[in-house]
Amino acid sequence: MQCFRCGKEHPGAHLIDGLCPDCFVETENPFVLDEHITVLVCASCGSVLRGKVWLKRMEPDGLVEHALAEHTSVRDGVEVVSLTREKVRGDLRSFDLKVHAELRVRGQVFARDFPTHLKVRTSLCDVCSRRAGSYFEAIVQVRAFEGALDPDHKARLRAQVEATVARLGETERDLFLTKIDEIHGGLDFYLSSTSAAQRIASALRDELGATLLRSGKIAGVRDGSELQRTTLSVRLPKFIRNDVLVAGERVFLVHKVHAKSIVVTDLETGVQENKGEDWVKRASAPGSEASRSDAVVVTVGREELQALDPVSYATVTLRNWARHEPGEEKVPVVRFRGRLFLAG
Repeated sequence: MQCFRCGKEHPGAHLIDGLCPDCFVETENPFVLDEHITVLVCASCGSVLRGKVWLKRMEPDGLVEHALAEHTSVRDGVEVVSLTREKVRGDLRSFDLKVHAELRVRGQVFARDFPTHLKVRTSLCDVCSRRAGSYFEAIVQVRAFEGALDPDHKARLRAQVEATVARLGETERDLFLTKIDEIHGGLDFYLSSTSAAQRIASALRDELGATLLRSGKIAGVRDGSELQRTTLSVRLPKFIRNDVLVAGERVFLVHKVHAKSIVVTDLETGVQENKGEDWVKRASAPGSEASRSDAVVVTVGREELQALDPVSYATVTLRNWARHEPGEEKVPVVRFRGRLFLAG
């Protein structure tokens, strides 16, 4: 049978509404791929712009798939059986592609090649642009109970906030830590998101038994609305979680801090005790007298374990109150006045 458009002979089964596959593609546009495609990629974080929305970073293959999907249209009633591509020439930023498509129309499958040129342009996404401009919406201020923050507290808090921002940032791409200032003996964390800053400050309050105050001020206009700058002031208690304390001849590890009490673990027996304000006033932090480290495990039993003293390398027997299991290579310990204590 003849194609009524081009007049060429074809088996009747190959014709679609009287058209051969070539004429059907040319006249009916069952599959359309733009001849020129431009993709905008953030030069800093690798995010990809789709319309007005920035998507997450993509690997090169994923970027090409995304670009083809965004610039391809398929007519109703046409099924794409398979789609493969071949890079013809060019470099990483500008190259020609030959896209091979197998299409099914009314039960008939035919294949055609479609050429396109893909160009990758770089810019800065909305988030990286704000990051470059030192943008922030909130400050989480962390201060000690009195005086300057203990260096150990400072390092722990800094690591904790940075880790939390990194974790939250996996699902909240507009969240970033603009900067960290060490000021007035404490730490100021500048954050791009007020809601995230509130969550971080609340977590510090709940975990450390701190007090939290919030204040705000207008700092300009953004997207037609007033931009509020929020300050969240976190005041730590005298002792915080994981601090080592000494009371009498006993050594304790702070487990939890409440408004008027503190839960501690006796590092010799592993017994948890709830202590009131008077006990907290009498207890003291041993500072440099107590050193933390990991000790290499020799053997582990149900009631006791043996570990190597990190200083003398002597084998020391410790009560296994933390229920460490056989197979563990190291355990946390505290060394105080020549004695070694299991630290949980």
